[in-house]
Amino acid sequence: MTASVAAPTGQKLEWLARIGYASRALVYILAGLLSLSAALEGGRSAGPKGAFGKVIQVPFGDILLYCIALGLICFAVWRTTQAIYDPDRFNRGPSSALRRLIVYGGSAFIHFGLAVAAINVAFVKRSADEDREARDWTAWLLSQPFGRALTMIVGLGIAIAGLAFVFQAFKAEFRKNLMEYKNEKKWILTLGRIGFAARGVVFILVGCFLIIAGWFHDPRQATGVAGALKAMQNSDFGAPLLAVTAAGLFCFGLFELGQAVWRRIAPASNLSAVMQMARAHRQRGARELRRDLSGALLLLDGTRFHLPG
Repeated sequence: MTASVAAPTGQKLEWLARIGYASRALVYILAGLLSLSAALEGGRSAGPKGAFGKVIQVPFGDILLYCIALGLICFAVWRTTQAIYDPDRFNRGPSSALRRLIVYGGSAFIHFGLAVAAINVAFVKRSADEDREARDWTAWLLSQPFGRALTMIVGLGIAIAGLAFVFQAFKAEFRKNLMEYKNEKKWILTLGRIGFAARGVVFILVGCFLIIAGWFHDPRQATGVAGALKAMQNSDFGAPLLAVTAAGLFCFGLFELGQAVWRRIAPASNLSAVMQMARAHRQRGARELRRDLSGALLLLDGTRFHLPG
């Protein structure tokens, strides 16, 4: 008998999500500003992890980093909830569930890692080398059986994610998640389009560098977000290209801040009601359970959902 994973209930889920979006916003706003400064005045560009090294230098920076880490953990929990329970109820079927586990589960893993990085910087009072971490991780992956193929597959996956972000910038499906406030929604949509495009370009570069590292079996070719921004900076059109991308990351941070306020978070009571009913009727027949769940969703949403089977 498998153990069930408890879902956050009540207002807890909404607060986790909104705090998480706000913390994620702060990370991207800082990374965008630092990289924009590097483009305009020279110096080193910074990815999300590099921004932590600047935060620790300000008064009470360690306390701020711990708060950011807590917010990122909240966001990781929200992503995990999306992956397992689909509280927004946008996707149906086994293939959709698999996509949720890959996309949202991967996002949860990444943001939990960012939280750990923020705590580490606050503890040791210095920033880690983001590109060195990427090279060390790539070296470990290359040392595994079928390491070259695995490294190239991971790089391809990151590049495909970048292309999906660029596609999202044009399609703007995220608008379905926003509350119906016309004035706010217009500027959030604009910021979201710019931000997703910038993130897409960065992810494509990171993925391509990882594919090259796998092809040549050379972990030194791998890089993180900071390295991808540095590659832009060192190109023929370095300063303008980096400035545009950095501004896009800054816009993504503002978009996430908008989501923290105006994103439509599915009422947690809907989610908990369905889960509680499933637990209460676990011993009953499958046909009766499907009927009860359909009735609950009809009552909560006013929309009839037909369960498979």
